[in-house]
Amino acid sequence: MKSDLTFLGVVKKVVGSKVIVEISDQIPSSNPIIYGKIYRLGQIGSFVRIPLGFHNVYGIISMVGSTDISDEREQEPIQMKGQRWIEISLFGESYANQNFQRGVSNYPTIEDEVHIVTEEDLAIIYETKKRSMIEIGHHASSENLPATVDIEKIVNRHGAILGSTGSGKSNTVATILKSLITNSFSNARIIMIDPHGEYSTVFSDKSRTFAINSANPRILS
Repeated sequence: MKSDLTFLGVVKKVVGSKVIVEISDQIPSSNPIIYGKIYRLGQIGSFVRIPLGFHNVYGIISMVGSTDISDEREQEPIQMKGQRWIEISLFGESYANQNFQRGVSNYPTIEDEVHIVTEEDLAIIYETKKRSMIEIGHHASSENLPATVDIEKIVNRHGAILGSTGSGKSNTVATILKSLITNSFSNARIIMIDPHGEYSTVFSDKSRTFAINSANPRILS
């Protein structure tokens, strides 16, 4: 409802998965405090929620502004001079605050309400209750929300951890493996080829390290 602390604005235009939202001028601050947490309005990359009955449609903010909203396919722009607006890209939905899934089956329409996504909403989007989930850190948007990885999808599919030098690839691999062998997957067996010797000390208490050369393979630990 518009009286909710999370109310952000209303839908003014829908073009496929792109939605233009007029931000309400009744919001007292650009950094409202909601349930004890400060939120920044109109932050690029942040999420919003559009309630449609029992459905919640989620989008990510891709553009902000306060000028005319124009479209190359139209002769007349939407006249919203001086009014703050955001453009969001829809990416998923949930039913009755559970079972988040990517893709959108129900689209919003004109004057539908748009709300700020809270920690409870993030917990639905980043489902963490599955047994196959392992915790590797905390979400950047919330220190209370664990960042998890579905280990079943990792081991059953091909995957890659990519990034520039110094971005944290090695730490990410070490964190995933540590979470795997110290949680409910203690019987897992992992073989790691480590030509640079980066991981021999990380798992020294739970692993055996083999040094291999052309003449004499040997066990180091």
